[in-house]
Amino acid sequence: MNNTPIVVIGGGFGGIYTIKDLLKQGNHVVLISQSQHFTFTPLLHEVATGSLMSHDVAFEYESFFHSDLFEYSSGSVTRIDPEKKCVWINELCIEYHTLVIAMGSHTNEHMVKGMDYVYVLKKVEDAIAMKHAIISKAQQPDKQVRINVIGGGPTGCELVFEIQRLVMALKKRHPQLVFQLRLIHSKQDLGGATHPDMQAYISQRVHQSGIELVLDTIAEEVTPMHVVTNKGVFESDI
Repeated sequence: MNNTPIVVIGGGFGGIYTIKDLLKQGNHVVLISQSQHFTFTPLLHEVATGSLMSHDVAFEYESFFHSDLFEYSSGSVTRIDPEKKCVWINELCIEYHTLVIAMGSHTNEHMVKGMDYVYVLKKVEDAIAMKHAIISKAQQPDKQVRINVIGGGPTGCELVFEIQRLVMALKKRHPQLVFQLRLIHSKQDLGGATHPDMQAYISQRVHQSGIELVLDTIAEEVTPMHVVTNKGVFESDI
């Protein structure tokens, strides 16, 4: 029997589901990932608004798999040698029987300038930073919060509703708080849905919630105080 492990690079959805099946088949698996834990990214918007805690959406790989056949190796792959069947983490070589690359993707910034001023949702730390920024701004003396969410896909729509719940809760504690919440989307359809009835329902929910909806609009640049689009400039705190 070959004791050389199957090496999986990347611990996102693709990586963990692959590992789960491989372990069921009795394979020795080594996971290489920079993070020690898996993050259930579809729920990060709820961490960003306080509906869930960070430990509700993240778990350590070793605790999750809990198998003697599983090993976790922290680090970033610097080189792959397919002839020698070796993956390098700096100076350390990990030999493999089979290699699975499941490294996921980067956030699509659509060539938007000023991404340093944008909060993204890829990690738990991102969600926590967003929540702290909203609460901190709400506690400022001017009691004014202007928030723009760019992107009306599934995550964008869920996030904008969750932000509204958070701000309404803050307003109960600070009645003088004034907030403006805007959803900017490059297309006409929201939520990634294709059925016209679903599109109409999502749009209706947004309008009923008092969220400003800006469609067919492309964000081109973000500054500390503004979102610059192809159809005008919108003021923004977050």
